[in-house]
Amino acid sequence: MVLNSLSRLISINTLTGILGIIYSILLVQYFGASREIEIFFIAQTLLYVTFSLTQTGHLAEIFLPEFLKLENIAKNKGFNALNVILNRFLLFGCPFLIVFFVSAAYMSELIAPGFASEEKALVATIFRLLVPLLAFQIIVSFFRIVLNGKSIFGTPELIVAITVAVNIFFLVFFYETLGIWTLVYSMFVGRLFEFLFYIFIMYRIGYRYE
Repeated sequence: MVLNSLSRLISINTLTGILGIIYSILLVQYFGASREIEIFFIAQTLLYVTFSLTQTGHLAEIFLPEFLKLENIAKNKGFNALNVILNRFLLFGCPFLIVFFVSAAYMSELIAPGFASEEKALVATIFRLLVPLLAFQIIVSFFRIVLNGKSIFGTPELIVAITVAVNIFFLVFFYETLGIWTLVYSMFVGRLFEFLFYIFIMYRIGYRYE
């Protein structure tokens, strides 16, 4: 059983690595070192910085032993605790995200000082479009930890592989018409798919949101 799980993880990670290399090559071929790709990467960096400030990853890891302890006490007791955590996190996290949404223009001024005004405005616009994805990412972080606690391995790696494949698909088929927005839309679709896939897996193992 352990060997099968390990083999599956290695296979999926190898596939993800190959897809990642293909995606990087395509990015260079389509965008090169253009200003467009710099603007997208800056907006993406702002997104990652905002997510890191929520400390979601660390809190999710802290939650894991508590989840396992509660599940040993009674069935679905860990899921009840997960609902409490998610509700409180979203209650306090959403205003936090709104602040970053509103202050996007000021943040783009700080992180892209050498860019023209219209380029900074584009950074802020892309960032604002991607900010709602952070709510999905917060939820997914806790779902991922719970699945590991339930000894369901391979799902996060599989989703990453599919997400990279989605990015490649969008880049190849929509670059000519959408340009830099291809990366924005593919990221949005990939995150949404990731969220819905985790919802499906969690539902299958008995989780119900309250």
